[in-house]
Amino acid sequence: MDKIAIVLVDDHPILRRGLRSLLESNPNFKIAGETDDGIAALALVDRLRPNILITGLQLSGIAGLEVAKQVIEHYPPTRVMIFTTYRSAGFVKSALKIGVSGYVVKDTDLTDVVEAVTVIAAGGRFISDIAASKPIPMTDFVLEPMDNDCYNSLTSREREVLRLTVEGDSYAQVAEALFISPRTVETHRANAMKKLGLRSRADLIRFAIRKGILSTSQN
Repeated sequence: MDKIAIVLVDDHPILRRGLRSLLESNPNFKIAGETDDGIAALALVDRLRPNILITGLQLSGIAGLEVAKQVIEHYPPTRVMIFTTYRSAGFVKSALKIGVSGYVVKDTDLTDVVEAVTVIAAGGRFISDIAASKPIPMTDFVLEPMDNDCYNSLTSREREVLRLTVEGDSYAQVAEALFISPRTVETHRANAMKKLGLRSRADLIRFAIRKGILSTSQN
């Protein structure tokens, strides 16, 4: 079994060193790279393609939330966990809105950090309870709708992929049109379907007609 590759991004070298030591003590994890700079973080993700990016919010270069947004949009296989001192619901909602897989506050128990990474690597989501610092599944953290429309949560690339696949293009045709790999097309489509709560192609077509992405004459 391959180890879970992690990139660490934080502006506090002592904390980053401690987090690295903690995670490397787990035989299932490996630290592929680390930095305190947002721009360098994007370069590391581009080069290393880690399973997980763990980032703080205050970084040099560009802010951690923007780093998270760019990684989620352009490197969808890499899941993002925010690790920060900021506990307010506003920060959590902003992070969830862009699609992070985890939000963990720094004063949580260190064993919970390991649990969070394990859950995220397995495809789950994890968030610290802001009131009690007790980790809970992200699925239990209910937010009021930000835009009252799940479609607004899709990235521009997910929308492109959705439109082309709904119109009947194969993954290979979409990949050629967008200059990406068929596997990336499949990942974008799966992410979009999950965000929209759709399970089948029929569901997708009905949604596309309702949104005006696909006219009834094409169906």
